[in-house]
Amino acid sequence: MAENEVPSYLTIEGPSELIAAIPATEIDGTDFSEPSSVAGSGDILDSPMGGDEISVILHTITVAFSTGTAALTFSIKLVELIRKLKAAPVTVRNPKTGRSTTVDDSTEPSDLTKMLK
Repeated sequence: MAENEVPSYLTIEGPSELIAAIPATEIDGTDFSEPSSVAGSGDILDSPMGGDEISVILHTITVAFSTGTAALTFSIKLVELIRKLKAAPVTVRNPKTGRSTTVDDSTEPSDLTKMLK
């Protein structure tokens, strides 16, 4: 990856409330996958408890960027959303490099894209 290149997409794993709110950020140059749960249905079926008693805590979403500006704007909005919802930290992964980082309410938004290069 070139020094100034921004990942074309990132995956984000975190609390369901936060993941569900991410598409509402509506940033030009950004597309979102449908949020999905981290645990597969097979895990629920193999559980000693019934499926009704299991609440999936973590969800994941993929965010695609068409510009570096969109990636930076999204980074700012993500940290603002974590602060607003008082959400638990999220894990952000760059599938191209395999690198990941934890983002919480103390993360500087401008540092997010740098951490994933």
